[in-house]
Amino acid sequence: MDKSKNILKQLISGDMVFEEFIGMELQLAESVQKSCYSKPILHEDTPLSILCMNLYQAIKAENPKHASSFKISSIQQSPLCQYWFNRAQDALQNCS
Repeated sequence: MDKSKNILKQLISGDMVFEEFIGMELQLAESVQKSCYSKPILHEDTPLSILCMNLYQAIKAENPKHASSFKISSIQQSPLCQYWFNRAQDALQNCS
């Protein structure tokens, strides 16, 4: 869970460029695999690892050409990203 929390905090801060962001995919995949999650993804008790992956995929979808200079903080206007950012922030507040 600590690994998922750290990744989620990095995603929410948005202080990284896309190249750094893309390197997180393996970490996220490992985290999701370890969670052994069987509930629906939109369940209110979504594990942090699933929230991380959903936020990651939403951010990735906003930069389909994978421009390396793309700032993660610039996509917070996207409705899908905004939804997952809000869910992630709520989850971090609740598990603190």
